[in-house]
Amino acid sequence: MSLDAWSSTARKLGFRWVVAMGGGIFLLLFGAFWGLVGITIAISAEQDPDARAGMFCALGGGLLPFLAGSILVGYALRTRRDLARLRELAAFARACGPAELNRDGVSQAVSLSPLEAEHLILEAAAHGILVDDAPLASLVEGASAESPAPSTEATLAVGAVLRGTWRIEGLLGAGGMGYVYDVTHLRTGRRYALKTLIPDTRLAPEALRRFEREARAATALGHPGLVAVHDFDRVGSLDFIVMDRLDGEPLDARLRRVGSFDWHNAVVVGVQIADALGAAHEAGLLHRDLKPGNIFLARDAREARGERAVLLDFGLAKSTDDAATSRITATGAAVGTPLYMSPEQARGEPIDPRSDVYGLAATLYEMITGAPPFLEPTVARAYHRLLSEPALAASVLAPRPVPPVLDALLAAALAKDPGARPASAASFRDALGALLAESRAAG
Repeated sequence: MSLDAWSSTARKLGFRWVVAMGGGIFLLLFGAFWGLVGITIAISAEQDPDARAGMFCALGGGLLPFLAGSILVGYALRTRRDLARLRELAAFARACGPAELNRDGVSQAVSLSPLEAEHLILEAAAHGILVDDAPLASLVEGASAESPAPSTEATLAVGAVLRGTWRIEGLLGAGGMGYVYDVTHLRTGRRYALKTLIPDTRLAPEALRRFEREARAATALGHPGLVAVHDFDRVGSLDFIVMDRLDGEPLDARLRRVGSFDWHNAVVVGVQIADALGAAHEAGLLHRDLKPGNIFLARDAREARGERAVLLDFGLAKSTDDAATSRITATGAAVGTPLYMSPEQARGEPIDPRSDVYGLAATLYEMITGAPPFLEPTVARAYHRLLSEPALAASVLAPRPVPPVLDALLAAALAKDPGARPASAASFRDALGALLAESRAAG
């Protein structure tokens, strides 16, 4: 699927509605003026034949422009409505991809009847906004443009040995990108986590190459907040990576269990992840996909809280056309939404470390409030709010008190303009750390 034509279509339709609205208003005012002139002549000179002729001319000369203006205003309003609907469709397509781009999915996302959704898809195709590998008819009729079925090698049997080195001991978990197994290194006997990457059209070869390059670079940093990657290989069509095996639970699982953290514990996690990000950014690496599902709370007796936060999947973020996946929806179903994406990433613009700062702030916001900054029942509404509205202050939604200083820090890190955010993950870490120190000093 391609959204390359969206910007040109938006400019074209935006120009049309502005010109039509301006011309329509001018003609309405022009017609109303001459209509008033005609009425005034009629009232002041009822018996004068010449005056009556002028009255008819004025009324006629005013009526036609007035009707034309009404038509233009109606056309402008319809064009603006179409532009808004196409914008919502583009946001939905960007977030969910072709698998959900069918009449029923669009109908639910854009709040239209199935027939109106069908017309909207056809209109988008006519503008060249949606160019999909699947036939348009299958989209209109509700058939999914499904991704290729996972390789049979994606699920591995206990006891299987990969590359003569890694023996599968059991399944640890599963996610949208693949499966995570408990494995043993046959020569050393050490236990590791092996993550398979299911073949998927969204995971392009260049993304895999980037992941291998950046995962190895992140491992070389030796930071305790970055999970170490020990191997990267392929068996048939199945790509896999071997990482440190961590004991604990992912942050998203913890949030499902407890709902939210008090601000102090949330900031401790935020400081640890910001420190890991700062080290990676100094090495020229971006994460691109900060969210609770990519943070692991690992048991660590050396930490005061008995655990440390570790950043997972470095460099394995999907294309910027894909959004993070929510753990919460209005219907209870997982829907792709821009819950943790920076506005510039959602628009497909170039990103820098401040985009990761935004993702961390959105994750910290959810840890404190129990919900991401822009939680909405539809993808289109979430995108609209992400791109146009500031997030509510965390203290408004949090079930526990939040210091005003933390409110201000989160508001700055969630700013629409990257220039208004903390300049780096390190500066965000320092600001959060200063808040913790002040709280501890106050007793």
